[in-house]
Amino acid sequence: MKIPFRTIRITIFLIFINLITTAYTQNKMKKVIDTIYKQDFKDFSLQLVRDDSGEKQAEFRTLFINKKTSISTKIFISTYKKDLHWIFGKSIGEGAYYTYNIIKGFHLENKLLVFYSCWGVVTAVSFDLTTMTHKTYYIGFYPHTGAFANLAHSMESKEYKGIFYFHIEAGQQYGGRANILGCFNPKTNEMYDYIPDNNLGKRISDINKSFETLKEDKETSLFIKKLLIRFKLVPDNVAISYLFRSEYQNFTYFFYVKDNSSVEILRYDIEKRQWFADGYRAIPSEDGEEEN
Repeated sequence: MKIPFRTIRITIFLIFINLITTAYTQNKMKKVIDTIYKQDFKDFSLQLVRDDSGEKQAEFRTLFINKKTSISTKIFISTYKKDLHWIFGKSIGEGAYYTYNIIKGFHLENKLLVFYSCWGVVTAVSFDLTTMTHKTYYIGFYPHTGAFANLAHSMESKEYKGIFYFHIEAGQQYGGRANILGCFNPKTNEMYDYIPDNNLGKRISDINKSFETLKEDKETSLFIKKLLIRFKLVPDNVAISYLFRSEYQNFTYFFYVKDNSSVEILRYDIEKRQWFADGYRAIPSEDGEEEN
């Protein structure tokens, strides 16, 4: 016997309502405080805690915990409305009910720099460990599709003369990806994004992939210097110091110091065998939205 389509729709709707009702009941009965993220430093620890005890909203607290005194200080708070979307997502174990998720934290002088992801937006928060105040920066975005739990991040970084340089790769199972490069000055509390200019590519076909086997920093520095000289972008007596490299899809990025002053980025497209030199400009990061 053929079941009418309307009956099928009503059945599916009733099942969905039942799931929501069950999830709501469970949520009312079980209110918990979970530690979502924890990172230890020498004198303190960084934690992200979700407090689920509120009636109308959940609170996500970023905590600075002094190891000597065990005193916990709230240094950043974000909230999430406990609507049906929240309840249903939590009932099926989906990560969608998280808001600001920590990618990684760094202790830089008297600052604690924490990188977050939140529904396709990547932000950084600088905590002053003296005043316990914070400043937020918007540093990147990637198309968001699918469940939040499918997100994955990798991060490379290095300090040079007090400046913190970083590269973040963020991706999802369903296609959205991010490629974020920037730097942060803990003394001035300034964040900069590196914006690429693809018109500055230099195509060379006879350079093999020998740079992938270079292990020592001096060897990589010499390789970059020879390459830039061949491009006629620097004089023969230029000083080049390699900092670090990172990978993103079919690209390899080299952060290096030119003449002991400016940090620049050299990019190589593995598939097209094309080099991009001097193809980035640094601009101040936008102020992120602060939440209380």
